[in-house]
Amino acid sequence: MSDTAQSTARALTSYGLSALPQGPILVASDASSDSNAAFPLAQMLAAHTKADVHVMSALGPFATSMYAFDGMPMPSGGDETSRASREAAIRQQLRNLVPSNEWPVIVRGGESTREIVDYAATIDARVVLTGRGHHGAVERILGGETVLRMLQLGDRPIFAVEPGLTWLPRRALIATDLSEYSVYAARVAMSLVAPDAVVYLVNVGPVFEHTDPLLRERAVAFRDQAHQRFAQMRTLLGRPEVRFEDVLLSGNTADEIIRFAESVDADLVVSATHGYGYVRRLLLGSV
Repeated sequence: MSDTAQSTARALTSYGLSALPQGPILVASDASSDSNAAFPLAQMLAAHTKADVHVMSALGPFATSMYAFDGMPMPSGGDETSRASREAAIRQQLRNLVPSNEWPVIVRGGESTREIVDYAATIDARVVLTGRGHHGAVERILGGETVLRMLQLGDRPIFAVEPGLTWLPRRALIATDLSEYSVYAARVAMSLVAPDAVVYLVNVGPVFEHTDPLLRERAVAFRDQAHQRFAQMRTLLGRPEVRFEDVLLSGNTADEIIRFAESVDADLVVSATHGYGYVRRLLLGSV
C-alpha cells in the first residue's frame, strides 16, 4: 500500500470513532410553502431513526421606513404578538402536512440562520431539515440563501429538501474526496438512506491528457489509489445490505456531480463542507 493510501487509512480509522449527533431531527420553517417539503420527510426519518422531531422558527428583524432613512432594520424578536402569530402558523402547517404528530414548536427572535444553528447545536440535532427554496446567483454570492448560511455558521448536517420527497432516499450520491470531512458526511448520510438503497461513491479527479505518457501514468496511479480508498470507505460505513457503486469522474467537480446525479436520478446528493468562511468561499468556491 502506498504512503498516501496508508495515511488515508489511518485518517479514516481515527475519524470513524467520532460520534454522530444523536439528538432530535430539527425542522427549520418560516411557515411559508417553501418549507413544506421538510415536514413529510421528517416524519419518515423519525420513523426510521426513532428520533424525536423539533420544529424551529426564527423571527428576523423587519425593515421599516422612517423619515430620511430607507428600510431601517428593527428588531422583532421581543414582539410577543409576532411570536404567537408565527407559532400559530407553524402549528397550522403541522396540522396540514403531518396531522398525526404533536411536535414541539420553538419560535425565537433574532437573525434566522444564527438562531437555527445555535438551537441545533444546543439539542445536538442529528440533522436539520429545511426546504431548499429557489434563490438566484446574486443571493448565493452574497450569502443570502438560508441553506448556505447554515453551512457557513453551523456544524450540524443540513438536508435541503425538494418538494415531493416523501420517502427515505433510495439512490444516494455521496461526493467524496476521502477527507475526514467527506467520510463524516457519508456516515451521516448512511443513517438517513433506505435499507435497500443504492449508494454511489463519487470522486471527481483532474482531467488527464492520455496522449502524454507521464500524465497517463499519473492517471493510472490516481485511479488505483481511489479504488483503495473507496474500499476502505465501504468498510468504515459498514452497511452490507446497501449496494455501493464506485464512480470515478474527471472534470469540474460541481458540474460532474450534477451531471451524474441527473443521469442516475439521485434523490439525495451529499457533499461535505470544510467550514470555510465567506471570503474563502468567495475566492475558492464551494462544491
